[in-house]
Amino acid sequence: MLPRSENYSALSRPMLIAGIGMKAVAFIWPPAVIAAIQIPSIPAKIAIIALAGLLHGVLAWAYKTDPQRFEVYAAYARMGDLYQPWPLWNRTRAKTRPVGYGKDARC
Repeated sequence: MLPRSENYSALSRPMLIAGIGMKAVAFIWPPAVIAAIQIPSIPAKIAIIALAGLLHGVLAWAYKTDPQRFEVYAAYARMGDLYQPWPLWNRTRAKTRPVGYGKDARC
């Protein structure tokens, strides 16, 4: 009998807090709470918290469809269209791939 490989999806999924990633939580809620504390008007406080909740809901939907969407976009934004997965021979400096983009790299 061949050995069986188990794929535990809980180990490959990113850790989410209330449906969104930790960076998104840190981007939305601390500024909203600070703004709500600073503003004396109760309706404005409610509006700020409601706006943060709406943004949280939209991001939770986006994370539900693809939990790594923002990490992929951030990697693309750092590299842009200039990255080529093969070494260019006309370069005078390093002719190897960047660290992490070579053999045995996870797709």
